Amino acid sequence: MTYQKYQEIIKQGYNLDIIYILGLINDNCDISFEENIKIKAIWQSIIRKGLIGDNQKLTTRGIELLNFYNSEEMITFVKKKIPVQDFEEWW
Repeated sequence: MTYQKYQEIIKQGYNLDIIYILGLINDNCDISFEENIKIKAIWQSIIRKGLIGDNQKLTTRGIELLNFYNSEEMITFVKKKIPVQDFEEWW
């Protein structure tokens, strides 16, 4: 990974901890986050950012982030907003 790619990931609000956990999910590894507070916080962040779904599988956004990290070339990575419900907009 290049420094420019690292900067792009950070600029989009992600970190390498998130990317590592996404890689484990993609590889179907069993992640025990109940025993470690930091891993549990990262897991909650991944859910909140919409990178995994309710079925604990990568969403399209999670796959895009992982592909960006794994790609050899420097492609632009644009963070998309998660659609919000009317109630959440109001709140």
